[in-house]
Amino acid sequence: MNFTLGIIIAVGVLVAISLVFIAMDPGYLSGIPVKPVACTKEHVPVCGVDGVTYNNSCKLDSAKIELAYPGECVIEKPLAEGWTRATSTQHPGIGHESHQSVMILPLSEKVYSGTLYYNATEPIQLITLHGPLKDGEDKGQAIWTADGVTKYALTFVNPDNAQGEWKFAGNALVIHTKKTTPFSVDYMVEYEEKAISDSVITGTIQSVQDPGMGHESHQLAVIFAPSSDVYSGILSYSASENIQLVSLRGPIGPDEHPEKTWTADGTTIFEMTFVDPANKMGSWEFSGNAIALHTKNTTAFTASYSVSAVKSGGMVSPISAMPIAPSTHVISIANGASAPGCETTNQCYLPYSLEIIAGDTVSWSNGDTAAHTVTSKNSDGPDGVFDSSLFMAGNTFDFTFDEPGTYSYFCMVHPWMTGEVIVNEKFNELNGIAVGEPNPSEPVVPEVVTPIPVPEPIPAPPAPEPTEKRAAPVEVTIPQGAGTPGCETTNQCYLPYQVEIYSGEPVVWINADSAAHTVTSGLPGTPDAFFDSGMIMPNQTWQFVFTDSGEHDYYCMVHPWMTGKVVVS
Repeated sequence: MNFTLGIIIAVGVLVAISLVFIAMDPGYLSGIPVKPVACTKEHVPVCGVDGVTYNNSCKLDSAKIELAYPGECVIEKPLAEGWTRATSTQHPGIGHESHQSVMILPLSEKVYSGTLYYNATEPIQLITLHGPLKDGEDKGQAIWTADGVTKYALTFVNPDNAQGEWKFAGNALVIHTKKTTPFSVDYMVEYEEKAISDSVITGTIQSVQDPGMGHESHQLAVIFAPSSDVYSGILSYSASENIQLVSLRGPIGPDEHPEKTWTADGTTIFEMTFVDPANKMGSWEFSGNAIALHTKNTTAFTASYSVSAVKSGGMVSPISAMPIAPSTHVISIANGASAPGCETTNQCYLPYSLEIIAGDTVSWSNGDTAAHTVTSKNSDGPDGVFDSSLFMAGNTFDFTFDEPGTYSYFCMVHPWMTGEVIVNEKFNELNGIAVGEPNPSEPVVPEVVTPIPVPEPIPAPPAPEPTEKRAAPVEVTIPQGAGTPGCETTNQCYLPYQVEIYSGEPVVWINADSAAHTVTSGLPGTPDAFFDSGMIMPNQTWQFVFTDSGEHDYYCMVHPWMTGKVVVS
């Protein structure tokens, strides 16, 4: 009995001990161990709060990390000194509601001009505005409006890149995409904002028959008429059709024989720079004694534009001997260039090829998240002309090219990254390229325009003496500023607008303006060949003796809003 009781007690003690161990280790009763879950290789990236991109949510959970947001982690690149970062919003223009934009410079009554440098997360378009337009001025050019009432002409340029630079002039500056999703852009803009003047203009102009000899079947819209002043600046334009760009230098001397010339009378001759950008919207950096838009068509075109120029006295020197002031050009290292692939489209350095003038400086901006080098090379490797060494994200490297030639370069860390800089002689054609596109096309082959001989005038038969003899000829003054629209509203383009004389008396026209003008009989666009002064340069005069009685209307072929009248008794 006692033995049996002892066994029972011993068993009870063992059971109690077992229960204690079970309580201490619940897994003791778990049976078969639970195998870990195997994550698939499905690529649905997610970003963890630790800033690491995981292949999918399973791997994020396995790492016991909380989700920050779907998609790959975005590593924000450092912002270069002097630059601004902005994120786009819905574009405010009517018809652009599904587009995105960043307003760089807001609408102004003044004219902005300068250079925009940009580095966006995707390819963008560039916009500048001109206006506001008056009623009836929207005649085929691109138009922008936020309310359907106040309208602006639109210069819209698609450089088809995410990084680059653009020279512009206008009443506003915008970076734009045609997508609904926002984009981000880093930018720096170097600009001036100037009030409207005789050399800073925003306006709309209708072309007229080109008064140049040999160009009678062409159309011309004069921005700055031939002048003794030299205009240098930036023009942005929006036309109703593709146009060409013209600048004149002169009048040239008898010993000068340029390849391409323009003349209205066969006597006063200008050297002509003729650029065909093959577009109806763009920008142009220019210098010359006259600036105009041109087509080889017989029908008129309309163009809205903004121009900001400075005037300097005296004729511009021949193009072949005019040194161009050194400037700085930006090349961006594309985000993601450290991974192979950008070399297939030559987009590791943007632009891949840059054409500059000897003495210019190139600044490479590292827009990638990785470090890079800019190292000159030849077929054998580095040639020692220039080498940036390793420079980090957000930094720049500058080098000034003094010698003409073609310089190839690459990144020593990522050798698939290549680019080139083409350095031209210092005395190149002066600003003879359109800059609406970052990479200009090949130079235009000059077109020689041979002046047509002017026939000698046939002497008029003697006229009867007037009953009253004047002491001096009647004078008509072309006032300062007549080359800018506005004087026609008060008939003050020629002063006086109307003169009355007797048959056989002369009229003398005095050009007191800084621009060249003509005195051409007829109505604007329809000369009647009774008299034509040709180009009257500033401070010059032209005289004509009237023998036929009647009313003789006349106008300026260069500025067709300028009209006057001579009444002969």
